Amino acid sequence: PEKADLISELAKRYFSTSEFETSLKYMVLYTHMRPDDLSSESNKGMLLEILGRKNEALLIYEGILKRDPNQLHTKQLYEKLKAQP
Repeated sequence: PEKADLISELAKRYFSTSEFETSLKYMVLYTHMRPDDLSSESNKGMLLEILGRKNEALLIYEGILKRDPNQLHTKQLYEKLKAQP
């Protein structure tokens, strides 16, 4: 658990300094360690979106919504991204 928390903290710190690629690497690692953390999975989708990887982000959001259709924030992110050309 401590290692996962440290990895999550690193992802947040790199995000706060706009080092999105590095933040994504840590977020991917964290979500593998904590697969039930849908909020972090959504954060991974947002990082992909920031990096211009729209199709990957959509797949992440779709996966979250299949697991839990009541994820309102993820649903909003998905619909907004899906509506973009």
